[in-house]
Amino acid sequence: MIAWVWTLFTIGAVSLIVLVGQHRWTLPPWLVPVLIFTGFGGILLGMGLFTLALIFG
Repeated sequence: MIAWVWTLFTIGAVSLIVLVGQHRWTLPPWLVPVLIFTGFGGILLGMGLFTLALIFG
């Protein structure tokens, strides 16, 4: 369960880092909403799974 949490955190963090660094790289216009959704979704889902792992062991 914890491996899933770290995977989701990593995906979310990398997505947000790429989104913030888009002024350095040229990204296609359709990729920005995908990165926002993946970034915040990955972080929030990772936090939720971490909470469930703490509660249910």
